[in-house]
Amino acid sequence: MRTGRTTIRAATGSLLVLGMLNSAVVAQSPRVLSAELAARYGLHRNFVLQVEMDGAIDELKRVTIYGDLLLAQSERGVVHAVDAETGATRWVLRLPERDHPTSAAGANGAYCAVANGFELFVLNRLSGEVVWQRKLPYMPGAGPALSETRVYVPCANGAMLSLDLNEPELTPAQFASNGRIEHQPIVANRAICWGSTAGLVYGMLRDQTEISFQLRTGEPVTTRLGAAGDAVFGGSRDGFVYCLDDRTGLERWRFPVGEAINDQPLAVEDSVYVVPELGGIYRIDIESGLQTWWAPEAQRCLAISADRVYAVDRLGRLLILNKATGGQVARAPTGRWMFSVENDQSDRIYLGTPQGVLICLREQAQPQPLRYNQPVDAEAASELPAVDPANPDDEDQNTDF
Repeated sequence: MRTGRTTIRAATGSLLVLGMLNSAVVAQSPRVLSAELAARYGLHRNFVLQVEMDGAIDELKRVTIYGDLLLAQSERGVVHAVDAETGATRWVLRLPERDHPTSAAGANGAYCAVANGFELFVLNRLSGEVVWQRKLPYMPGAGPALSETRVYVPCANGAMLSLDLNEPELTPAQFASNGRIEHQPIVANRAICWGSTAGLVYGMLRDQTEISFQLRTGEPVTTRLGAAGDAVFGGSRDGFVYCLDDRTGLERWRFPVGEAINDQPLAVEDSVYVVPELGGIYRIDIESGLQTWWAPEAQRCLAISADRVYAVDRLGRLLILNKATGGQVARAPTGRWMFSVENDQSDRIYLGTPQGVLICLREQAQPQPLRYNQPVDAEAASELPAVDPANPDDEDQNTDF
């Protein structure tokens, strides 16, 4: 385990935290929705930015939302942290091993964490500086999740590692899961939960150091779990979405969609939105587990507003649905090869291209975001200052180890 600025520099050499937002932001890219076209559908472009990439051969791989923070990651180990509302750059991190697997990033109100090969990096959430790093005993199988005091790393061999954020030199606690863990755990209100390819959903209460419960499904759990209030939701390849209590793990209900579920269930307010393998959105009431409506044309659910549900249809177009009925309101062309993000934390819509152009859309009548499922420490995180993207040389963005 290594900590401190000097040690990190000696150990990684080329590891840099950069603050340079590419000045050639593709604001008028033909691949993203123009401001004029967005306005026809009652939408406003909050921002368009170019994600920092590692040259022309790199591609945008994933975008993770945590409260007011977006973590955009490229195929070759670049992590670009931006303000989820304004697009202002907070920091950019280039991981040292570009050809090694890089996990999805996780965050809490103080830290971010990401695995690069066997190495786990814990970063200052505000500046992107490496607080500590250590070699893991097993290859991570998915991205880490952070509670207020611990970081949880799922491994390819089915082990779940738990490390103390404040005392990283301690030996990690290990918990065995049957099957592989292919998706990032979630930090629910009362437990840390994850699914496995053995068809099990596991839960560990926040104040415990051992697995607290497990729920068996009929087939592998092939999605990241969702959560809202005291409930956790999991989709399985057995064609059911499961709702369980996040303290006891007891099943509250299960709903059949008839096909494998590969996308994370999005739980927002009183409903959970589920998309099975062959498409179509089910809106299911969280309390009763009964279907509210089904929209057959949707292929992926993106975001939920006060009156609308935003999705992607089979041709990659932005599909706008009536939230109350599931009926189609409109379809908006978004360009080819669009990269989309599932957002269960606000009403903002995030789209992009593999080349790293990222766009945020909002409804014209909603200048302030509607917030859902905010992390317990999001209030502290929301007080972090943003950096003006027009001033990429701001000294607060640049930290050289």
